[in-house]
Amino acid sequence: MMLVNHLVVSLTGWHALSQSGVLPELANVEPWTYSLVALGTALPDIDHPDSTIGSRVKWLSWPIRIVFGHRNITHSIIAMAALAYMVHIEPLLVSVAFGYLLHLVGDWFTPSGLKLFWPAQRVYRSPLTIPTNSIAEYLFVWGTSALALTALHTA
Repeated sequence: MMLVNHLVVSLTGWHALSQSGVLPELANVEPWTYSLVALGTALPDIDHPDSTIGSRVKWLSWPIRIVFGHRNITHSIIAMAALAYMVHIEPLLVSVAFGYLLHLVGDWFTPSGLKLFWPAQRVYRSPLTIPTNSIAEYLFVWGTSALALTALHTA
């Protein structure tokens, strides 16, 4: 999934979660938390030196890519466990973890899927896959986001 679509999903999700009342502690999230969600959304692709985030920190991206490859450790339960631990230490990171998690959900919908239990090589993907950077990806992401926001604001 392209970063712009990852961002639409995660920022829409964060907004919906904060407005829905499901988690009262998120009822009055600060606007700057959206920036942390966006950062978390980009982070899984730090293992790709040509990604938006990887191209800005090539000194970190290349070693991760060489040691682990793309869509391995950064797209696994190991990374999510590390983030969960960091959220336990610093609760402000919940917005970063939210963006990160929704990035993984987005990639689950792609034909490449996720090696969720890396280093095990089994790939997990949705029964409905959507080719990356296709018109179907844009229609699915923007359509479901528009529906979610409409439902949220008409309820």
